[in-house]
Amino acid sequence: MISKVDAQALANFTQRVRDDWDYPGLMTAIGKCQTYDYAATAAALLRLAGDRSIRTPALLCEPGPHWGQTSQAAQKAPVMCPEHDYEKAGACRHCERKAVPPPPGWRDAIPAAQQQERNRKQTELEELADQWNR
Repeated sequence: MISKVDAQALANFTQRVRDDWDYPGLMTAIGKCQTYDYAATAAALLRLAGDRSIRTPALLCEPGPHWGQTSQAAQKAPVMCPEHDYEKAGACRHCERKAVPPPPGWRDAIPAAQQQERNRKQTELEELADQWNR
């Protein structure tokens, strides 16, 4: 996990290596990897920065040789949205905008249904107890 302070330190250091990469771009690239291991991300970012043919740090979170032998290199590529192949499935901003919100109070119905089931079972148990005691 990469904290904001760690990301800022890594962006500042990387910008010293690659002064053509701007700080906001570095922070965005590192932010997309915030759930990754810090050391693995730092190593990958510096490998990426060492390749002068790469013009921006935006490729950081993508699988590639810059991950080398890091723990992140073994990770599989994420499943992408079938309609928007540049967005991750389950987190597609375009599909989220089209989604219909749930009806008001939908969560309230869950505990009510569970309570009804408990009441039904309690009634059944009481009826069985009455039958047994007769």
